[in-house]
Amino acid sequence: MVWLNYDDIDNALRQAESQYSASGCQGVACGMLVVDNASSASAWIGEMIEDADSADLPGIETRQILNRFFDTTREQLGNAEMSFTLLLPQDEQVSLHQRVEEVTRWCEGFLCGMAIAGLTDDNTLEQDSAEILSDIVEISKAWVGEDRDEENEAAYSELVEYLRVGALLLREELQRLQDG
Repeated sequence: MVWLNYDDIDNALRQAESQYSASGCQGVACGMLVVDNASSASAWIGEMIEDADSADLPGIETRQILNRFFDTTREQLGNAEMSFTLLLPQDEQVSLHQRVEEVTRWCEGFLCGMAIAGLTDDNTLEQDSAEILSDIVEISKAWVGEDRDEENEAAYSELVEYLRVGALLLREELQRLQDG
C-alpha cells in the first residue's frame, strides 16, 4: 500500500472540515486499531468528521484518501517488520514547537481512539504496558518552547521513537489478551 504523507491527510481533513490534524487522526486510528484490529474505517471516519453520514460530506475523493490511510495504518501496525511510523510534519517544514504540538495531538487522539474502541479498564494491562499508557497521557500534556537546539531535537526524536514502539507493544499485548 502507498503511504500518504502528512500534507495529503491534513488537506483531506480540512476539506471535510474536521477538527483533527493529520497527527491527531492517525492517533485515533492507531488507538482504535491497537485495542481492536477489526475496527472499521467508516467508524473512524465518523469520529473524524461531523456529519460523515451526509451524502456529500466528505467528498468521494476525501473518503477514499481517508479509507486508504486507515487501511495503511492497520497494515503498518500489524506488519512483522515493524514499519509503522507516526504521521507527523517533516522536521524541515515546521518548528520544533509545532512538531511537539502535533505529537501531543497524536497522543490525545491515540487515547481517544482506545476509548472509542472500548478500552475501559487499563488495570488488565501488564506493568510495562500500563507504564507506556501512563507515559502517553503525560506526553499528551507536553509543551516545548521555541528553542531549537540539537539536544531538544534529539529528545524529540527519542520521544517519537518511544511512542512508535509503545504503540506496537500495546497492540501486541491487547491482541494477545483478546486472543487469549
